[in-house]
Amino acid sequence: HRDLHSFPTRRSSDLQQLKKIIIIEKNDKGIVTEETLVFSSVIKKEINQQSFHYEKSKDALITEILTGPAKGSIIDTNFSIDKIGTKINVKISLKLSLKYKILQPMIVKWYKMILQGILLKMNAKIILSDRELKS
Repeated sequence: HRDLHSFPTRRSSDLQQLKKIIIIEKNDKGIVTEETLVFSSVIKKEINQQSFHYEKSKDALITEILTGPAKGSIIDTNFSIDKIGTKINVKISLKLSLKYKILQPMIVKWYKMILQGILLKMNAKIILSDRELKS
């Protein structure tokens, strides 16, 4: 199970922030979360959205944005093993409401930063877990 409570809450750039994430529902099909996103660079705006996260296969995770300005967006994350470790491929099909279209370049950058932070945090937890198992 993915530990959604351990997602990063700040990036070093301090431009954007995942302020809060709450698990609303968890079942055999997946996990529904509510995220509070804070933009504090060009605009000072707090956005709430709900997302549905599920495993498409043993090597792929899907996130569907259910509510908020990016409603209908899909994040497809695929994992594959190569010679030096795990390769992660993230595809984002971003759909923004008209009100937020002008901010699309900033929002795309923000999603990339948040996803990178989440993946780095997951990697750190896996490495720590492996070390604990070996000791």
